[in-house]
Amino acid sequence: MSAGGARGELDELVSFMASSNSSLASEAMKIFTGLTGTESGLQTIANHRNTCLPVFVVALFKAILQDSSDLSSRTALAALVNISQEQTMAMKLCELRVVERCMEALHGAARGEEDADVRVGERGRLLAMALQNLTTIDEGCRNFSGELAELHIARLAEWLPAPPR
Repeated sequence: MSAGGARGELDELVSFMASSNSSLASEAMKIFTGLTGTESGLQTIANHRNTCLPVFVVALFKAILQDSSDLSSRTALAALVNISQEQTMAMKLCELRVVERCMEALHGAARGEEDADVRVGERGRLLAMALQNLTTIDEGCRNFSGELAELHIARLAEWLPAPPR
Protein backbone atom coordinates (compact mmCIF):
# COMPACT_ATOMS: atom_id res chain seq x y z
CA MET A 1 0.00 0.00 0.00
CA SER A 2 1.35 3.42 -0.90
CA ALA A 3 1.92 6.15 1.67
CA GLY A 4 -0.80 8.21 0.00
CA GLY A 5 -3.21 5.27 0.19
CA ALA A 6 -2.54 4.77 3.91
CA ARG A 7 -3.07 8.47 4.53
CA GLY A 8 -6.35 8.46 2.62
CA GLU A 9 -7.62 5.44 4.54
CA LEU A 10 -6.56 6.96 7.87
CA ASP A 11 -8.21 10.28 6.96
CA GLU A 12 -11.41 8.41 6.18
CA LEU A 13 -11.20 6.49 9.45
CA VAL A 14 -10.64 9.73 11.37
CA SER A 15 -13.68 11.31 9.69
CA PHE A 16 -15.76 8.30 10.77
CA MET A 17 -14.49 8.65 14.37
CA ALA A 18 -15.73 12.25 14.33
CA SER A 19 -19.13 11.25 12.94
CA SER A 20 -22.30 12.20 14.78
CA ASN A 21 -23.54 8.66 14.01
CA SER A 22 -22.53 6.93 17.25
CA SER A 23 -22.43 3.40 15.81
CA LEU A 24 -20.21 4.54 12.92
CA ALA A 25 -17.94 6.46 15.32
CA SER A 26 -17.76 3.45 17.65
CA GLU A 27 -16.78 1.07 14.83
CA ALA A 28 -14.15 3.54 13.58
CA MET A 29 -12.75 3.79 17.11
CA LYS A 30 -12.47 -0.01 17.27
CA ILE A 31 -10.48 -0.06 14.02
CA PHE A 32 -8.28 2.83 15.17
CA THR A 33 -7.55 1.17 18.50
CA GLY A 34 -6.65 -2.01 16.62
CA LEU A 35 -4.02 -0.04 14.70
CA THR A 36 -2.34 0.87 17.97
CA GLY A 37 -1.63 -2.78 18.67
CA THR A 38 0.84 -3.13 15.80
CA GLU A 39 4.15 -1.45 15.10
CA SER A 40 3.11 -0.54 11.55
CA GLY A 41 -0.22 0.84 12.79
CA LEU A 42 1.50 2.98 15.40
CA GLN A 43 3.93 4.24 12.75
CA THR A 44 1.04 5.20 10.46
CA ILE A 45 -0.65 7.07 13.30
CA ALA A 46 2.64 8.75 14.28
CA ASN A 47 3.14 9.92 10.69
CA HIS A 48 -0.29 11.57 10.74
CA ARG A 49 -0.52 12.48 14.42
CA ASN A 50 -1.44 16.12 13.81
CA THR A 51 -4.68 15.15 12.06
CA CYS A 52 -5.70 11.91 13.76
CA LEU A 53 -4.75 12.41 17.41
CA PRO A 54 -7.01 15.43 18.07
CA VAL A 55 -10.03 13.46 16.82
CA PHE A 56 -8.97 10.36 18.77
CA VAL A 57 -8.60 12.36 22.01
CA VAL A 58 -12.08 13.86 21.65
CA ALA A 59 -13.58 10.45 20.85
CA LEU A 60 -11.69 8.81 23.72
CA PHE A 61 -12.86 11.19 26.41
CA LYS A 62 -16.37 11.19 24.97
CA ALA A 63 -16.35 7.39 25.35
CA ILE A 64 -15.10 7.70 28.93
CA LEU A 65 -17.90 10.11 29.81
CA GLN A 66 -20.73 8.36 27.95
CA ASP A 67 -19.96 4.66 27.86
CA SER A 68 -22.08 2.78 30.32
CA SER A 69 -20.69 -0.63 29.33
CA ASP A 70 -17.13 0.54 30.00
CA LEU A 71 -15.78 -1.77 27.27
CA SER A 72 -15.19 0.77 24.51
CA SER A 73 -13.64 3.28 26.88
CA ARG A 74 -11.27 0.63 28.28
CA THR A 75 -10.29 -0.39 24.74
CA ALA A 76 -9.71 3.25 23.81
CA LEU A 77 -7.70 3.81 26.99
CA ALA A 78 -5.52 0.81 26.13
CA ALA A 79 -4.92 2.47 22.75
CA LEU A 80 -3.98 5.69 24.55
CA VAL A 81 -1.41 3.76 26.59
CA ASN A 82 0.05 2.31 23.37
CA ILE A 83 0.12 5.67 21.61
CA SER A 84 1.62 7.53 24.58
CA GLN A 85 4.66 5.23 24.60
CA GLU A 86 5.98 6.84 21.42
CA GLN A 87 7.69 10.18 22.14
CA THR A 88 6.45 12.25 19.19
CA MET A 89 2.88 11.14 19.81
CA ALA A 90 3.26 11.74 23.56
CA MET A 91 4.32 15.31 22.78
CA LYS A 92 1.24 15.81 20.62
CA LEU A 93 -0.98 14.31 23.34
CA CYS A 94 0.49 16.77 25.83
CA GLU A 95 -0.33 19.64 23.46
CA LEU A 96 -3.90 18.32 23.48
CA ARG A 97 -4.00 18.51 27.32
CA VAL A 98 -4.31 14.75 27.75
CA VAL A 99 -2.48 14.84 31.11
CA GLU A 100 -5.10 17.19 32.51
CA ARG A 101 -7.93 15.23 30.89
CA CYS A 102 -6.67 11.97 32.40
CA MET A 103 -6.60 13.57 35.84
CA GLU A 104 -10.12 14.93 35.32
CA ALA A 105 -11.30 11.47 34.25
CA LEU A 106 -9.72 9.91 37.35
CA HIS A 107 -11.36 12.53 39.52
CA GLY A 108 -14.74 11.98 37.84
CA ALA A 109 -14.52 8.24 38.34
CA ALA A 110 -13.75 8.68 42.03
CA ARG A 111 -16.56 11.17 42.79
CA GLY A 112 -19.43 9.62 44.73
CA GLU A 113 -20.70 7.50 41.83
CA GLU A 114 -22.15 4.08 42.68
CA ASP A 115 -19.55 2.20 40.69
CA ALA A 116 -16.64 4.52 41.48
CA ASP A 117 -14.43 1.79 42.92
CA VAL A 118 -14.94 -0.40 39.85
CA ARG A 119 -14.35 2.48 37.46
CA VAL A 120 -11.24 3.68 39.24
CA GLY A 121 -9.91 0.13 39.32
CA GLU A 122 -10.54 -0.73 35.68
CA ARG A 123 -10.12 2.63 34.03
CA GLY A 124 -7.81 4.07 36.64
CA ARG A 125 -5.06 1.57 35.95
CA LEU A 126 -5.06 2.47 32.24
CA LEU A 127 -5.30 6.21 32.95
CA ALA A 128 -2.35 5.91 35.36
CA MET A 129 -0.35 3.99 32.74
CA ALA A 130 -1.02 6.73 30.19
CA LEU A 131 0.02 9.36 32.74
CA GLN A 132 3.18 7.41 33.45
CA ASN A 133 4.05 7.37 29.74
CA LEU A 134 3.17 11.04 29.24
CA THR A 135 5.22 12.23 32.20
CA THR A 136 8.40 10.66 30.87
CA ILE A 137 8.75 13.70 28.61
CA ASP A 138 9.34 17.27 29.78
CA GLU A 139 6.06 18.65 28.45
CA GLY A 140 4.08 15.97 30.26
CA CYS A 141 5.91 16.72 33.51
CA ARG A 142 5.18 20.43 33.09
CA ASN A 143 1.51 19.67 32.44
CA PHE A 144 1.33 17.41 35.48
CA SER A 145 3.28 19.76 37.76
CA GLY A 146 1.25 22.87 36.99
CA GLU A 147 -0.90 24.68 39.51
CA LEU A 148 -2.73 21.53 40.55
CA ALA A 149 0.30 19.27 41.01
CA GLU A 150 -0.25 18.78 44.73
CA LEU A 151 -3.88 17.91 44.12
CA HIS A 152 -2.93 15.49 41.32
CA ILE A 153 -0.37 13.74 43.49
CA ALA A 154 -2.76 13.55 46.45
CA ARG A 155 -5.47 12.04 44.25
CA LEU A 156 -3.12 9.47 42.76
CA ALA A 157 -1.89 8.49 46.22
CA GLU A 158 -5.49 7.91 47.34
CA TRP A 159 -6.13 5.59 44.40
CA LEU A 160 -3.01 3.46 44.76
CA PRO A 161 -3.76 0.02 46.11
CA ALA A 162 -2.57 -0.77 49.61
CA PRO A 163 0.68 -2.73 49.67
CA PRO A 164 0.29 -6.47 50.19
CA ARG A 165 0.64 -7.60 53.78
